[in-house]
Amino acid sequence: MGHSTSSKYSLYRGLIALAWADHELHVDEKATLHDIIDAHQGLTVEERAVLHSEVELKVDMETVWPDITEAQDRARLIDMANIIFQQDGEICDNEFELIETFKTRHFASLDMAAIRADLSSFSEAQAAQRDAERQSYKEWASQYSLMGRLKAAFDGK
Repeated sequence: MGHSTSSKYSLYRGLIALAWADHELHVDEKATLHDIIDAHQGLTVEERAVLHSEVELKVDMETVWPDITEAQDRARLIDMANIIFQQDGEICDNEFELIETFKTRHFASLDMAAIRADLSSFSEAQAAQRDAERQSYKEWASQYSLMGRLKAAFDGK
């Protein structure tokens, strides 16, 4: 398994662990997990088979979390937790605490300085692109203005 494949695979193991957070797995929770595993295109046949078998076992979030190495996969797991937790109709206290714990760990693992620098660089690039588009539009539009046409008519003679 490649690096990101391993992280993605672990993301799905994390979903199974979250579903087991209230210590019991309802039929509809199992069905949802099987559907999610079947729907993901990036898993190999072997990975999918192992994940399907793990739905029946109790996967522990503490052992899975370190294997979810990609920040995007961790964020996706946190996002999908609500879907998993709501399958049995209610989010219990330990489910809520579990997701808050891993949300805190996820945010702590992010390099916020690098993210801010990326956002700042992106904002500057967007502003420069907007300015260039504005200038280009002004030049294009000037040929259709009355003054632009008069100027072109006099310059042409």
